[in-house]
Amino acid sequence: MVVYHRRFLCGWGLLLFGLSLGSLYGCGRTFALCQEYDWGFVVTFKEGRTPELWREFQALLKLRPQQKLTTTLPDKTRRVYRWVESLP
Repeated sequence: MVVYHRRFLCGWGLLLFGLSLGSLYGCGRTFALCQEYDWGFVVTFKEGRTPELWREFQALLKLRPQQKLTTTLPDKTRRVYRWVESLP
């Protein structure tokens, strides 16, 4: 993964951005780069891909019940989003 800098000049001025990553890039090197450049980031993962992290996530969910968002789509499908900030 190549990272240049957190600020890019564009036709509208300064452009700031964050990263959305899969579990493949959810490692210390990536987190260190994000911290170095002051980027926000989100890492998604599935139960089977990173079992130890998944177990820790499940345990931490119980400590943060307010970190939950439920939405209902027009077709009545309900989606529940849960997250934990600052996983080690």
